[in-house]
Amino acid sequence: MDETRRIEVRRFWEVERLTMRQIAEKMGMGRRTVTRILKGEPAKKPRKPSIIVPYERLIAEWYKTTPALMAIQVLNRIRGYGYTGGYGAVKLRTMEFRKMRAVAFFELTFLPGEAQVDWMEWKVGDEAVYGFVYVLAWSRYAVIHFYPRHTLEFFVEFDLNRYSVPTTYAEAAAEILAFPDTVEVLIGGRRVAVHPRLFGRKEKTELPAHREGLLLRSPRTKFQRIYELMAGLGPEPEIKRFLENAQAEGKDAVQAAYVMFRLLRGIAKETLLSAVREANSLKVYKIKYVHSLLESSGAKEPPTVRPQDERLLDINYETRSLDDYDDLI
Repeated sequence: MDETRRIEVRRFWEVERLTMRQIAEKMGMGRRTVTRILKGEPAKKPRKPSIIVPYERLIAEWYKTTPALMAIQVLNRIRGYGYTGGYGAVKLRTMEFRKMRAVAFFELTFLPGEAQVDWMEWKVGDEAVYGFVYVLAWSRYAVIHFYPRHTLEFFVEFDLNRYSVPTTYAEAAAEILAFPDTVEVLIGGRRVAVHPRLFGRKEKTELPAHREGLLLRSPRTKFQRIYELMAGLGPEPEIKRFLENAQAEGKDAVQAAYVMFRLLRGIAKETLLSAVREANSLKVYKIKYVHSLLESSGAKEPPTVRPQDERLLDINYETRSLDDYDDLI
């Protein structure tokens, strides 16, 4: 503190007879500082600025873009900018940004007859039951229909890998026939799915047509879901690349995905991926071209021929000894 301010404090005290509080307010300093000046004590050395001061503006910018940042995350970030201090300084400096801010909500108003619908889970000891909840918004009367369990799974598991089945068979008991190259899924003696056999662990294979039952439940998002499903088909993003390029050329990528989805009813997934891969290599992003490739290659698989009476497949007969045929020679 310079000498001029010290003289000014003493003048207010001795000449104008102001109180310490009045002097502190007038001079813009603390009362302890005023007391120390009047007692003739030496002024305290100014505090050394915190090591985090050069980074305060940077921290403020981070919290503008990401308000949920934790102090430890800020510490890790500013160390990349040369900060050598500890966690404590960062925690104190970021405290004002990490305070819970008040959240405002719109008041909801409902008319008689309007309702809220949700799916609930209710714990009963170590078990859980599930329920469909229908709550009238005006009177708050509720109707709940409980279910012992629920699932959206339409996969069967074999050898730690998962294979899809049509959604209409979700939760049904299934029989699995494993062959060296394929896995067949039978339900009620009827073959409902055939997949290439997986030899890894925790792998999954899914035929897009198996989701059709779920897609039909939400028609407004049906085509968008088909697009997302087809874009993720296969180990390599061949279909996604085809659809994105088709859209860039002004074509309807969603409709193209739907056409591919329909094609999978009659051809194998690998066959479709092969045709799309060829179209990508030639930079021809037209669904009609893919369709023509499939037709020219005769890609459509012949339908499986099965007897009308499935019991004929389980005919047993008594084996005969080869000696019985000696008389025919």
